[in-house]
Amino acid sequence: SKCSGLLRTEATAPLYVKAGIENVAGMTLSTVLANNGELDFSTTPLTKGEDASAFTLEVVKYDYRLLVLLVMKGADGQEEKIPVRVIYWCLKEDSRRENMWVGVYAARPDAAGEATEALDVDIINFEVEDEHGTVQLA
Repeated sequence: SKCSGLLRTEATAPLYVKAGIENVAGMTLSTVLANNGELDFSTTPLTKGEDASAFTLEVVKYDYRLLVLLVMKGADGQEEKIPVRVIYWCLKEDSRRENMWVGVYAARPDAAGEATEALDVDIINFEVEDEHGTVQLA
């Protein structure tokens, strides 16, 4: 059989971290996926009844690590930052890259082609802060 596409080596494969909210089998999960040549995936279930239609994720640099925080409103209405993942390899000297891409996306799996309406997503606040300052993107 023929293999088409680009074969990536360990040296050229992209390193990435993906964090978000997913609905799987009726459960709402905070998910974090990290890939540095070895895929690493974790999930944190949200409490039943929590509103996952609006959520905040913060990804912050903590020394040579990335810390992923899920920001939720508590019963008292106060924001609570819940650490859901620490990624140890991301900012170590041997893992650093000249550029880091940061983005946002929304998707709805529909392998059977059953969706009849558009997927509406509102990105209310998306900002990236680095040593040069903060860029507001939404």
